[in-house]
Amino acid sequence: MLSACAHTSGLLSPESLYPVALTQCADEPEVPDRPGPGLPRTDEQKATYTKNLRAFGLDCKDTVGSWAERRAKYVEQYEKESFGSAERLWRKVRGKKGSAK
Repeated sequence: MLSACAHTSGLLSPESLYPVALTQCADEPEVPDRPGPGLPRTDEQKATYTKNLRAFGLDCKDTVGSWAERRAKYVEQYEKESFGSAERLWRKVRGKKGSAK
């Protein structure tokens, strides 16, 4: 039940809009197995691994950086809309962020 003084911002929580999982890189591609004990990997295996590793690094840097930046901005907006001035000041003094974590 909402009281007359209740404040609802109507905004989605930062976690639902920008999940933390999207601000972290996935695991790197696995190093390919050797064809046999002591045998070197083939040139094709090495080239494929290098290509996948490079693609992983570029994608992670661009995507994760972008998502993390957008999420940080949204958390700030969410807190401004969700908490009054006094509560924001109190949370800042206590070192707490909103429920966005």
